[in-house]
Parts: sequence; C-alpha cells; structure tokens
Amino acid sequence: MEASRACALLATVLVAAVLACLCAEGAEGEVVFLPLDERFTTRDAFVNMALSHTPYTLRSPPLAILPHIREAADIPALQKWVDHALLSPHRRHPAGEADEREMILSSEMYLYGGLIGSRISNWTQAEVEGRLAKLVAYKQQLGDGVKIYASAVIMRIPAYNSGFEDQWYWAYYGRDLFQFSYFMDKYDTLRQPADLATAQSYRSKVPPAVVEDWLWRRSRNFNVTKAIIEQQFLWKKQHNQRLFEKLYVTQDDNAEYGFNIAEAEKLKALVRQYGLEEDIYIYPGADEVGLTMLAQSSVRKEGKSPRIKLVFRDPATINLIPNYEGQPMIQTLEDQIKAAGGSLTNDTEAASVILLVNNFSHQPQTEAPHQPLNRSIAEYAVFDAYLAAAMRNPRVVVGFADNRYSNGADVVLIRYMESQHSSASHIPMSKFAYAGWNTDGNTLGTVISSSLLMALFPAKREESTWFNAQRILEDCSYQAQWRQGLVAYTALAGDDPNLLSRDLPFYEQLSYKVLAEDFRVITRVYGLPWTLDAIYYPWRRAFEIGFRSS
Repeated sequence: MEASRACALLATVLVAAVLACLCAEGAEGEVVFLPLDERFTTRDAFVNMALSHTPYTLRSPPLAILPHIREAADIPALQKWVDHALLSPHRRHPAGEADEREMILSSEMYLYGGLIGSRISNWTQAEVEGRLAKLVAYKQQLGDGVKIYASAVIMRIPAYNSGFEDQWYWAYYGRDLFQFSYFMDKYDTLRQPADLATAQSYRSKVPPAVVEDWLWRRSRNFNVTKAIIEQQFLWKKQHNQRLFEKLYVTQDDNAEYGFNIAEAEKLKALVRQYGLEEDIYIYPGADEVGLTMLAQSSVRKEGKSPRIKLVFRDPATINLIPNYEGQPMIQTLEDQIKAAGGSLTNDTEAASVILLVNNFSHQPQTEAPHQPLNRSIAEYAVFDAYLAAAMRNPRVVVGFADNRYSNGADVVLIRYMESQHSSASHIPMSKFAYAGWNTDGNTLGTVISSSLLMALFPAKREESTWFNAQRILEDCSYQAQWRQGLVAYTALAGDDPNLLSRDLPFYEQLSYKVLAEDFRVITRVYGLPWTLDAIYYPWRRAFEIGFRSS
C-alpha cells in the first residue's frame, strides 16, 4: 500500500477516535456502537478495528457524554443519542435500498453508565430494568431494521485491596471479600466443613454493612442480567425471532470458585432451560467483547463462517487454567471462537485462519514481566510448517494467540515473528493478526476477531496492519517491558503508578519517548508507514495506555 494512502487511513482512524461524535462513512451497512466505557482498550480499539478491518459505517457517542473514570455517563444524553442514531432516517443507496443497522452495545454503558458505574452506582433494580424496557422498545419499533448485539459483565471479584474500579470498601476489605466468596462457593460445591469455617472467618473480618452492600449490588446486577436473558426468551417465544442477535455474558477477574462463578453457572442453567444456547454465550472475558461482537455481526452479514485450524505450541497443557479465569484455556478458546462466529477444522487446506496458540506450560501462568528472556526462537519451530503453508495460500490468515504469559506478550515469540518476516518465507504483517495482552480471554477474543475479519475482508488487510502493529507495541513494548520501568521510576520519584495525575504530562512524555522508538523499530522491520505521535493514560494510572497517531 502506498505511504500516502496508508497515512490517510491512519488520519481517518485518529480523527474517528477523537472526534466529539464519531461518524465514519462506509459502503456496506451501519454499526452503532456503545462501548463498555471510555478507555482506549474498550472504545478506540473497537473503532480502530472497525475502520481498519471492515467496510462498514460506524457511529459511536461523543466522549463528552461517556463516563470519566468513576463519573458515570450522562444517561439521559446517551439515551437521546441512541434515539437519534437508531430512529433517524436511514441513509439510502442510489437504488433506494436502505442500509441495515446493527447495534453493538454494552449493557453496562446503557443501563448503568459504564463498567465502573455498574459496580458503584446506587440505582435500584427497578430503575435499571426501566432502561432495559427502553432498549426492548427499539426492537419493537424497528423490527428487522436493527440487529442488536449486546454484552453484560458478571460483576468481578478481584483478589486484592484496591478501590480504584470498585466500591470504596474494596480498598480495605477486597482481599477478605474475595476469600469469603471463594471459600463459600467452594463449600457450596464440595460441601467440606473446613471451607465453610474459612469462609465465615473471612466474612467476620468485614463490617456487616459492607457485606450487605456488596451482596445487594451483586444481587441487583445478577437479576438484571437474568432479566435480559428472560426478555430474549419471551421475545423469541412471542415473535419467533431474536430480540438480541447474540447476547454475551462475560466473566471478568474470576477464579476457580466464587460468587461470580456460581452466578455464571445459574445463568448457564437458565440459558439451557430456555433453549437459548445458540443465542447466548457465557465465558471468560470483558474488555475485548466489543471486538467479538463486531466479528460475529460481520460473519452474519457476509453469510460465511471462516474455518479455523488450531496449532498449539504445547498440546499437552491446553487444559491448564490461566490466571484470572476459572476454566481451562482450551474451553475459553473454543468459547471465544464460537462467540466470534468462527468454526473449527482439522484440515489445514480447508482453513481460512491458522491460529498459532502460544499457550502456557505451567500453572499458575507466569506474569509477562517475570518471563525469562534468554530463550531460543527454536521453541516455536512447531509453527514453521504452518506459516509456510499459509504463505502458499493467499486467502489464509495467520493468527498469533500469544497467551503464554498474563499481562503482556512473550518477547521471544515477537522475535520469532520478526525472524519469520526476515527469512525466505517473508511473512508480511498484512498476513497475520496478533494479540498478547492482559488476560487469556482478552488475548484470545482480540486475535480471533482480527483474524476472522481479515479472512472476511481481504481487501482491508493492508489497512489492518495499523491495528496489529499497535497491538505489538502495547502488548510487548509496554505491558511486558516498559510498564515495569515506569512503575519503578514512580517509586524512585516518590509518586504512585496509580496516580500519575500528580505529573501526568511528564509521565506521558517519558513513556512516549520509549514507545515511539519501539514503534519505529516495529514499522521498520515490517516495512510499514505508521508513526506514533503521542501516548496518554486514560485513567491516569500506569495500567492502561492509549495511542495517538497521524
């Protein structure tokens, strides 16, 4: 792709991501998008994937009415925006045929004003369900004129003390509440008296009013999600069609046991009772779910499900349970493929996507900053033959699912990928998708979605390199490496990595200097025209980062 065309695309991506009201024209239908919250990883990553991977028109609310950290979205303004986006006259093609509208939305945004709002807001269940009724009314009014894909997150239970994303008391009692939840559910599952005693011991460390408040919030959110599933069943029974084309219930920050695991099992049982297994997916993930919904909606619109061939670095360990999740890696992988609209095949020649899974070999999964770097790229020789097969077939896309470590990339895998580009096989970035960030579910959902969209829209593959170059920058350069350097620097300076706002311009410029050089290396290796203009911290802490390019 010519540099001028590439830079024009990048400018489009940037403008779309920062305009007060995003509205980018495409040629083959319209997507209305309500993100989980305002972060780069949940909003702008979706925008960038939609614009670089698909031909669709995209509309998303202005940042001014979205949440800002612990301040919830302006819900009346958000509802007004959705009214206009869905109920205004369709743009029509010259032949007079209207575009089909698809709505991809987070129920946390629409019902609670964002992800954090779903955890800390004081709205009653009745108030929240009143907003759900408004959402159902859109389908009543528009019928087949709108296809709705919705997500809901089972309220998380982090295993540490921090009140940044949760109710204030999590900063003081978070670990105790996690342990109470873990051992109570373990007791309910295994009926071992020692687990009940342990659960009661941890509960006794927390003020009763705090426990009561937390359980009330869990109950409210669970009942609202249950009501969404019931609405799906009733609508299908009454109208013989789906209210939601697909509904995604994701599990964020969970373990093998816990109230959130019990809630997921109850919701799965309800889905089976109503016969909605093909409508509703319940699995580990959260921040990446918008990308998954985009892939699923594109599969439906294009009328074909790309087939995926799985290749594991370590086939013997695919049943290990990753950090922050409560089920085996292989189960989450299969759940994510189904949720994104893909299908599995054992036939390499029949596959549209070859997914190379850099899975972990030991439990617990190692955190990326602690990985050994003195390893050989020969560890990945199992992938060589599949990369060669992909290069012989122009239609095939390769996906690198880098889930060997949690919270960042496998640095040696990145070296291997670079060596494959520099070798005689010369794998260009327009041939592959990549992800290796945060949790196993985040990584798998992202790379599967990107791979499927690249398979569906081969004409967009050159443009998709911006998204995947950015993933390597964030997952390898930032999460696996520089973020720890930044945290160490804040300690030396007497600052707090969770409160960069004390000197935010300095820390943004410091990180930019490190990452801009890394991005130049990435683009030079793969022969790409992209440049990095700035970085920013959307929640003013070191954990999340955002990028600006032009």
